[in-house]
Amino acid sequence: MVSLHPHIKKAAFVVDIRGWAFDTIARSVQQRLAGDLPVTIFYWDDYADPSKLVKDLAQGQFGVVHFFSASIWPCCSAQLMWIPGIFSS
Repeated sequence: MVSLHPHIKKAAFVVDIRGWAFDTIARSVQQRLAGDLPVTIFYWDDYADPSKLVKDLAQGQFGVVHFFSASIWPCCSAQLMWIPGIFSS
């Protein structure tokens, strides 16, 4: 059993490339959290337009969004800051 913040109901992981190292790690963490926290994995490779990824993340109402690749964050950070709850504690 994992102890989580009570307001976090689900999480999203953003991974650069399906099948590569970060994907393997994300899927492993997703498995470990199964039963405690639903985790959805999004793949940067699936999005030609970063704003579509941001839209999908916003619609998912995730309590936590973790980017597994630092190179993805700059493409989305300005748009993500406007999603209510993303940066609240």
